[in-house]
Amino acid sequence: MTSTSRHTCPGTPMQQPAPSFRVIMRNRDSALPRQPGDPREAHFQAAGNTRVRLAPQGNQAGLFSYLSQEVKRRPKDLRVHMQRINLATDTAREPMLYGALVDLFIVLGDAGSALKQRCLTQADKVLDTSTQQFLAEHAGVGLSANDPAIAHIRHAVLSLGFTGTPRIISKQAQSTSRYQNAYDEAAACIEYGQLEQAQQILETATRRGDDDPRIHRQLLEIYQHTHNHDALQAMRQWLLDNTRSLPDGW
Repeated sequence: MTSTSRHTCPGTPMQQPAPSFRVIMRNRDSALPRQPGDPREAHFQAAGNTRVRLAPQGNQAGLFSYLSQEVKRRPKDLRVHMQRINLATDTAREPMLYGALVDLFIVLGDAGSALKQRCLTQADKVLDTSTQQFLAEHAGVGLSANDPAIAHIRHAVLSLGFTGTPRIISKQAQSTSRYQNAYDEAAACIEYGQLEQAQQILETATRRGDDDPRIHRQLLEIYQHTHNHDALQAMRQWLLDNTRSLPDGW
């Protein structure tokens, strides 16, 4: 019986597994020189950054443009909205700040009055009087994407640009959310003080049959924090009528 063995010649490197596509792209991007104003700088500065205030350095216009595209892609992501608003405020760019605030008012609608007012307060030194007055008048009810009054605001990426009357022309704005479930979406609202919107999200999920225990705990905490005993009793009754039981702690 003979046996064979595989030998590697001295000086001959052993074959290595091919790198993955992600590794190739990462190595390629790191090898390419980046010049000031390179659009990739804005991506690397903002992508994955959880802070609501980004340092206004380098290509500020490019960074604002990148954040505007992110708002258009993920309109419900309040963190990106705040990054964009804070950048425009810190750099005192009135047209950009106006558009960023309009987009926030469109997304929040009649919710989030506290957040809207906080943004208007910090933008006081940047916006002119007429702009402040217009936004203040809509702080409670929000703005509609098809409102002709915002059709010509250059940096409002969520405006549908209607110049006629919305009673004649109507278009449904399509939006996507990055949130995987109702709990994550509500948690993001709570992070920015949007308790009313978070409560609505959690109540809707509960009535749709979502039995995630985190949803029930979070909803109960909101009721207790806001002392909304009427809403708590109404939800308890709904659960008893439809599920014949109450979640733990209720």
